[in-house]
Amino acid sequence: MLESAGRLLIGTIAFVFCAAHLGLMVQNLNRGEIELFGVLAIGSELPQRLTGRFRPGEDFVRPLVGSALGAALALGLGVLLGPLGGVTGREGAVAGLLVAVGTAGGALLAEAVAQDLNWGRRLPVGRGAFLDRTLPAILAAPAFFHYLTCATSTP
Repeated sequence: MLESAGRLLIGTIAFVFCAAHLGLMVQNLNRGEIELFGVLAIGSELPQRLTGRFRPGEDFVRPLVGSALGAALALGLGVLLGPLGGVTGREGAVAGLLVAVGTAGGALLAEAVAQDLNWGRRLPVGRGAFLDRTLPAILAAPAFFHYLTCATSTP
């Protein structure tokens, strides 16, 4: 049980750290980047949601295809919508890939924490649709923020 508590603490710290980056985005990025992040997060999350998430002991092919489709969709959206979000199409594509990888990794972390909280039971206790969909996007925020901060700064 102490091992589970440690993983839960690490998950909580990661969540707070990543949620703080959403605040930094709102404060420091003001050319449409936060809206671009939202579109990229939804675009990368949708195929993953439709094909299913990675879960221990279950088939990994469908979730892998969903993650690849999410990355492709986020890349395309980044190229198309990057100029509307204050970045070039190339920067938007890289940001889209970062968000796609971040949401996939965030979903894995959220699933691991949820399984730890359930102590082996199959039913997810305390996880609603809102948290299940927003946690992966929140956990992708630092990569997006720091990439755009570095990519758009002028030397």
